[in-house]
Amino acid sequence: MAVDENTPTDSLDNILNDETINVPDTDEQWEQIRSEHSPRKTHTGWKVAATIIVICLISGLAIAAIHHAINHRRTLSSTQIVSIDTTDNHQTTTVRESVADTLPPAQAVEPLAPCTFEDTPLPVMLEQMARHYDMEVVFQNITARELRIYYEWNPENTINDVVNQLNTFQQFKITIDGKCLTVE
Repeated sequence: MAVDENTPTDSLDNILNDETINVPDTDEQWEQIRSEHSPRKTHTGWKVAATIIVICLISGLAIAAIHHAINHRRTLSSTQIVSIDTTDNHQTTTVRESVADTLPPAQAVEPLAPCTFEDTPLPVMLEQMARHYDMEVVFQNITARELRIYYEWNPENTINDVVNQLNTFQQFKITIDGKCLTVE
């Protein structure tokens, strides 16, 4: 049987015989892919150092925020409203305890004029007086801490005069021992 050159099987074989097919080396291709897609190991030390620094900064900010919140809460609980009345040609300062955030402690006004304490807790009043006379207050009578006082204080009076006036109250007694006011 004669083979016609135009038969489909012959022409395909002829084409394949004339062509050389290059088969890539798989090991070489894998090495190329691995080198192109492998993580770079440069700057690893710098990244670790930067991460540690960022963690330290965030921790420091968190500690500072907590410290600020605690101190701010203490400030709010002991804030006082101070008002000055200058009627009748004499100056009178009125101090009332308030939870309102009016004056921070660094800007607290030390009274030099007579001061009226209206419904003020005894510890708040005595602390202000003790600061003026450069003394400290110690409470031995726990129930006296709860007392609220109305008292007109003149800072020009001596501490002995003030203590004698305060001792007219029957609920507590104040004694002076050096630089310490003791509430009994």
